[in-house]
Amino acid sequence: LLKKWQVIVDKYKKSIGIELLFDDHELCNEIVRDLLTSKTTKIFCNSESIYTELKKIVDNIIEIEYIRTTDIFEKMGLVTEMKDAEKRKIWLKCGGYIAIDKTEALTAIDVNSGKYTGESGLDETALRVNEEAAVEIMKQLKLKDIGGIIIVDYIDMVSEEYQNKVLEIMKREAKKDRSKIDIKDFTKLKLVEMTRKKMYI
Repeated sequence: LLKKWQVIVDKYKKSIGIELLFDDHELCNEIVRDLLTSKTTKIFCNSESIYTELKKIVDNIIEIEYIRTTDIFEKMGLVTEMKDAEKRKIWLKCGGYIAIDKTEALTAIDVNSGKYTGESGLDETALRVNEEAAVEIMKQLKLKDIGGIIIVDYIDMVSEEYQNKVLEIMKREAKKDRSKIDIKDFTKLKLVEMTRKKMYI
């Protein structure tokens, strides 16, 4: 901001008559303000004008690469991930799946064992699916930018230790999300209640 302000002041001192001193490139500022984190190492861009503006803002801080293509998502291999993000049902590697249903009041997420049967007891089988589901649920909330009240119906687990393991995974994964998330304990009906602040309108 100080660097930006100094550029404006210097331009003002050299200006003669009416002159534009500063043009706020809204999209570039939103990208820098809302999307960049301390873990961001590189930005890929397919717009020459936005590339130029971003270079002015974050030059010498983050590497920016200009890619000459009309479909940057296809070029970066993100088309499949984007299509998956639109699906209601998401399959897990273990063979289970989660189903996400949005209503006006809340979002309900159901965890199912699907094709996974497991070789140990019911609680161990449920834990394996629930642990994998917990990671995927937190990822999907961020990808779909789901906000408001969220209810998660995990596969029933009798063990409180196992329930706590699932909650710990959710809280760990929540730290990767820039949005404010509040995760409650399992209710008497073995549901997990949580809230997430929507990042974009």
